[in-house]
Amino acid sequence: MSKNNGTRKAFEGKDFFLGIDVSKKNWVTGINEGKMLLKYQSMEPNPEKLYTYMEHNYPGGRYHTVYEAGFCGFWAHRELTRVGFNSIVVHAADVATTDKERDRKTDAIDARKLAQELADGKLKSIYIPSEEAERIRAMARLGRKTCAKEQTRWKNRMTSHLDYYGVQTPKHSSRWPKWYIEWLEELELDNGPFRETVEFMLEEYKQFQERTTEFKRKLKKRCADYFGEDLMDYLTSLPGIGWETAITLLTELIDIERFPTFDHIDSYAGIVPSCHRTGNNQKDKGLTKRRNRYLRYILIESSWVAVRKDPELYAAYYRHVSKMKPQEAIIRIAKKLLKRIYCVWKERRPYEYRSPSPN
Repeated sequence: MSKNNGTRKAFEGKDFFLGIDVSKKNWVTGINEGKMLLKYQSMEPNPEKLYTYMEHNYPGGRYHTVYEAGFCGFWAHRELTRVGFNSIVVHAADVATTDKERDRKTDAIDARKLAQELADGKLKSIYIPSEEAERIRAMARLGRKTCAKEQTRWKNRMTSHLDYYGVQTPKHSSRWPKWYIEWLEELELDNGPFRETVEFMLEEYKQFQERTTEFKRKLKKRCADYFGEDLMDYLTSLPGIGWETAITLLTELIDIERFPTFDHIDSYAGIVPSCHRTGNNQKDKGLTKRRNRYLRYILIESSWVAVRKDPELYAAYYRHVSKMKPQEAIIRIAKKLLKRIYCVWKERRPYEYRSPSPN
């Protein structure tokens, strides 16, 4: 029997657990065989080379990998799975960390910890969206947050410049209606650098607005093609939910079936309290910090609109606001709105408005 065959026979069917501390330039990998850490391996971020290394040194084994979700997204997971690893991705906060590990944090320690936790069966993978869904979600986040911020910057530059030179502007909404833009275009200015500066900023704003409108049109079509136009119609039938909000809901939740109960989606959105209970002592610390920040923000924002449109939600808000602050009452409404979203999506039907109960 050759040496290679003997080595393969020794590792045949054996499980190896790899904790990977991912970074842009290199991966630090801790290799664990279940009972002990075998070694550290630092190499370029290349799943194929990592698999070749494992096949050369531990041939015939079953290879399991884990890394924390972060800047590199899920491409590494997909490539690790493709080349033959059994890969999972975990939330960083779900990995147990001792005070000593926080005080002496290194890539090697993180890799070793991940490998050991994986070997002990203590890690659970987060949801991995399809590649297309992930790219549509990135497109939606760009359209909602980045584009809005850029538009606001150009508005603020223009307003600050006019204020600096004492130009009085008429009252207008923050969205800059068409008549206000026409007023800016017809504004009487000198023929020098002041006029040229204002014209430049206004033209930049208008061009960016046109590009943003076209970008959002493409985003809406992508979502309709992927999720179904009927589902978008069902979601927009809800109070306070426009098509932009519906796109955020679709791209952040992606698949409603991954939430077995409403409590799961409620926890994912972060509409749950953070508390500390020990013995007879209990302390509520407000909303949990663990949440999908895009989802919770849009739910609370939409709830302020929903209470004005839905009599039942308004009645509920009125009952709550008599006992607590408006900011606390709207959280209760956000939970109710999320429950309606969950039902409409789950049952694939439009929302039906109801009159508030007399109690």
